[in-house]
Amino acid sequence: MKKVYFISGLGADERAFSKLELPGITPHHIAWKIPVHNESIESYAGRMREEITEPDPVIVGLSFGGVIAVEIAKQISCKKIILISSIKHRNEKPMLFNLSAAAGLHKLLPMASFSKPNRMMYYFFGVHQNKRAIELLNELMVFMNPDYLKWAVNRIVNWENELIPPRLVHIHGTADKVLPAEKIKADYLIEKGSHFMIWTRARQVSEILQKEI
Repeated sequence: MKKVYFISGLGADERAFSKLELPGITPHHIAWKIPVHNESIESYAGRMREEITEPDPVIVGLSFGGVIAVEIAKQISCKKIILISSIKHRNEKPMLFNLSAAAGLHKLLPMASFSKPNRMMYYFFGVHQNKRAIELLNELMVFMNPDYLKWAVNRIVNWENELIPPRLVHIHGTADKVLPAEKIKADYLIEKGSHFMIWTRARQVSEILQKEI
């Protein structure tokens, strides 16, 4: 069995990957940690990688987990980094992120409200027509830590990475409304894949992961 490390999206846990079918793979899910005051993303990634015991690991990062995977790969040698519904370079950030970083708009958002599911969030995640995906998203959001969320949103809108690690594979969906595909240089584009295609297009994502891992 091959050990592979998984990092989920913003504050979510291993349930985000629960529909994947990966025979022959032993997943190790790296749980999110509460950041210390004003912690840099580099320092945070360093704490996350303490769970990695394999030399030259394979890391799969979902959404913000992909950003952390990139930061880990800048600190240690990795056999492969696989990003799903994520970004790897500052040029892939949506314009809204850059505007928010410049004006500090994200700091005005009531982070506690993100733990209250709503139709707009279902729309942006692309789950508004998938009852089970909505149920899972509801469960994940209820337990989202507002302090962690505030830190993470601030870090991602201000992420200015220009170093793309070697052996990186990027999987993205054409219908991603959180991180639009138009700015993404992906190795695999899944037609009509949303930001939550890890669930809504689990079979296709699984096939790509089986091929790449």
